[in-house]
Amino acid sequence: MQVVSVEVEDMPRLDASDPDERAQAVAEGKVWLEKARVLGCTSMRFNVNRSRSEEVNREAAIEVLREMADHGRRLGVVVLLENHGGATANIAAMVELVRAVNHKFVKAEPDWGAWVPPGDRYQAMQSAMELAHIVSAKGQLFDPDTYAHTSFDVARLAREAEAIGFKGVYSIELYNTPAPADTDRALWSMIRAIAGEMR
Repeated sequence: MQVVSVEVEDMPRLDASDPDERAQAVAEGKVWLEKARVLGCTSMRFNVNRSRSEEVNREAAIEVLREMADHGRRLGVVVLLENHGGATANIAAMVELVRAVNHKFVKAEPDWGAWVPPGDRYQAMQSAMELAHIVSAKGQLFDPDTYAHTSFDVARLAREAEAIGFKGVYSIELYNTPAPADTDRALWSMIRAIAGEMR
């Protein structure tokens, strides 16, 4: 068994306007990256900030992410951004920031279940795949009898990711309240849908 990635929630803002706060974010980020290496991870997900209502301080975020990525490169751990809230809550914002940072050790973690309108879920995910290091294959609602996933087409997302050339990890999670009655069947449904499209 190998731990391939860890998600960090409790961090200072990476886009703080105060240089001392940014320095603190870099320092804490480096510590987390070192912990990831100890666990054998190849990546670690960070949040730029946690507020969807505030605009990202883009230049500050780029500065911090590049410093963290430089450290990650020395350790062999990729810094990930996810469409998971805050400044990168939507795919377009995540893709734009990853491209702006322009560092081989800053990549995307597209989250299938965290997609938010407007637009098309499948097109949005495709737009991020060439930048993806890992996919958050988040399952939500399942048919209570067959356990087929019903919130969106898991097989299609996997098929389109593979067609683009994605060869990374599909990190499966079940994210809904209430949880499926039989989580084992739900998990195997996701595994079969994804594995059936892998090349």
